[in-house]
Amino acid sequence: MKVLLLKGLVVVCLCLGVQWSAIVSAADLVNMQQSTVHIFALVGNSGATGSGFLVGNGEYAVTNWHVVSSVEQRASLFVITSHNQKTAAQVVWHSAQKDLAILKLENGSAGLAVAFAPRSKVQVGENVYVMGFPGVVDSIEKSTNFYSEVTVTRGIVSREIKFENGIRYYQTDAAVNHGNSGGPLFNDKGQVIGIIAMKPVNREDAVEGIGFAIQCDELLPALAQLGLGYKEDVLAVAAPASVSNTPAVTQQPQQTQKNSGLSVLIMFLVLLVGIGIGLAVWLRRQSSAISNQQMTQMSNSYNEMPKPVVIGVTGQYAGQVIELSSTSIVIGRDPLQANVIFSSDITAVSRVHCIIGFESTKGTFWLEERAHQPSRNGTFLSSGERIQPGRRYTVRNGESFYLSDPGILFEVQLR
Repeated sequence: MKVLLLKGLVVVCLCLGVQWSAIVSAADLVNMQQSTVHIFALVGNSGATGSGFLVGNGEYAVTNWHVVSSVEQRASLFVITSHNQKTAAQVVWHSAQKDLAILKLENGSAGLAVAFAPRSKVQVGENVYVMGFPGVVDSIEKSTNFYSEVTVTRGIVSREIKFENGIRYYQTDAAVNHGNSGGPLFNDKGQVIGIIAMKPVNREDAVEGIGFAIQCDELLPALAQLGLGYKEDVLAVAAPASVSNTPAVTQQPQQTQKNSGLSVLIMFLVLLVGIGIGLAVWLRRQSSAISNQQMTQMSNSYNEMPKPVVIGVTGQYAGQVIELSSTSIVIGRDPLQANVIFSSDITAVSRVHCIIGFESTKGTFWLEERAHQPSRNGTFLSSGERIQPGRRYTVRNGESFYLSDPGILFEVQLR
């Protein structure tokens, strides 16, 4: 019984710790927002708008090159910070290939510079936050007179991807829209891991839950080249106001007594909650009708449930096992639309070739080509039949299909 009570107290302490962690994260979130800026590239009363973030002690900002590329047509650049300060800016470095640009702010430091987390510290599946200013601006000229609130969306790193131009990106399911371009992709520690660059657009299908951010490793060499120091650490918090070294004596005893009484009350409440949790755990154990052996059997039964996989037999993916973790996967050469991506030089495979999925209620796989986006060289069943675009074909466990010719062959299995 004593052990159960102790466990209850531990649970309460952990819950309090989670709440405290959330408060710290909220503070970091404010810092992240304050480091995010609104970018405008104006030619007359029209132009482009995007997002960015502060670097180099807050005197520089990073964004996408496509947001500010109109400077080549003599566009004027403006940056609006979280303090509602509007400052002119100029491009001091850019790379069209990487779609990145670094701007120098004319009015000096505009706020808190970000810290970075390179690719080696990023894991697929970790939480991320997109900061920026999405949405079509009705009047760009009018919008440069105020600082709109930063929009925050949350998601995960879905995967890493290297495009045909050699640039590395993160794919994320956090909401990304027009206006987010150039904005930061933060991790839970308040570090920038990427720069939002694009989302795939398909005229026929709505594409949601897929956005791409350039990995910050593509930017860091340019910062070093310009002599702009950067940190691979959490965002620095502004220093508190100076405090006198002379101790305050007048109200100190009374405040100490209040704090002491509050601490005793909190400890008493925690103890009561811990006792309650301990009793609940003990009663639940007494009333439980499932033995450890039964639980083990249930666990083993669950683990033995077969999983749908696609296995490469010949071609680029020969020997590789691809799990159907979602309802379907797209096979092709286009990294913006495909999940199983072929090299650009394998022209026998179309940009979007086919889709393979699994119907869990029937335990069968299905294969199809999009009616509006058929492959050029065809998708074939093991019988040699070419599938017709827009029609879904059943593929059973152990059967195969191929793209263009048997040199690119896949097999589906339940493992």
